Amino acid sequence: MKNLQVRVTDTDPQNTGYIFHHNQLCGTNNAATSGQWTTIYCSQNTQGRYVSVQNIAKTEDLNLCEFQVYGM
Repeated sequence: MKNLQVRVTDTDPQNTGYIFHHNQLCGTNNAATSGQWTTIYCSQNTQGRYVSVQNIAKTEDLNLCEFQVYGM
């Protein structure tokens, strides 16, 4: 799963005609391959209610088996 971006926002993506790249970038992953676990950490000042995950390369499908978000 390369070229993965995780972004955070307080804006509901279902009600705004929202654009993914306008949201605060939490982190990226350019190393994991299919079937591997990967962890992406956000900086401490990252805040938001909605988390978006997108494969920005669009050269392969994005399949997530499990996605966990922890807030502190």
